[in-house]
Amino acid sequence: MGEASPIELYTIADYQGLIIQVIEVLNGKICQKFQEEQPYLHPLPEHRYPDYELLSVKVTRQSTITVRCILYTVPSQLIGQRLTIPLHHDRLMGFVGTMAVVELPRIHVSSGSQLRRARCVNYRPVIDSLRRKPRAFLHCTWRQELLPNDNYRQLWEEMLTRLDAYNACRLMVEALYIAAKLDKEQAILTYLQTQLQADTLSLTALQQHFQIVNSPQIPVMQIQQHSLGQ
Repeated sequence: MGEASPIELYTIADYQGLIIQVIEVLNGKICQKFQEEQPYLHPLPEHRYPDYELLSVKVTRQSTITVRCILYTVPSQLIGQRLTIPLHHDRLMGFVGTMAVVELPRIHVSSGSQLRRARCVNYRPVIDSLRRKPRAFLHCTWRQELLPNDNYRQLWEEMLTRLDAYNACRLMVEALYIAAKLDKEQAILTYLQTQLQADTLSLTALQQHFQIVNSPQIPVMQIQQHSLGQ
């Protein structure tokens, strides 16, 4: 008789589904005994007990927080704020006062890893502040993790070989900004690859193609001060 093929689990939802199946099988074996004991059981508490740990963290100037040695990016509007964090087993939420301002998946370091620290970095929360200082992208210590996937990382390396570093930064940061605002990561990637190969890639063309209009500049007012002399 051949060996049973292993169950393939691709996502957390798959794993949770497997757990539910196992629990149902185990509960089915004791269903009769549970029915016998059920009349003697006390009712459940009226309120659910907290299943999270409450923490307090401050958002750094880099728009990050550190929770249990894991660095997370959060929206740049929260820089300087102190967040109250209910830390669940699978997620963490951030509150300013009673207002929920961010929710993130919780990252765990595997028990076999020699490193206790890890990062959960996403370009979306920080792209607005990064757009104001695109050169910061070049020197960011977690630049590779800001890029959405390996295709973007490969494209970035190619942009550095074809363009000067500053223009490459401006183009990539603007591309990530558009991808975040329009939710078009793949379309942005395809456009950048095509235009780069054709040697026609430019910041203006990128903005025009995806109909991104820069905020209008406030005109400089020329005001003549009246003489204060008698």
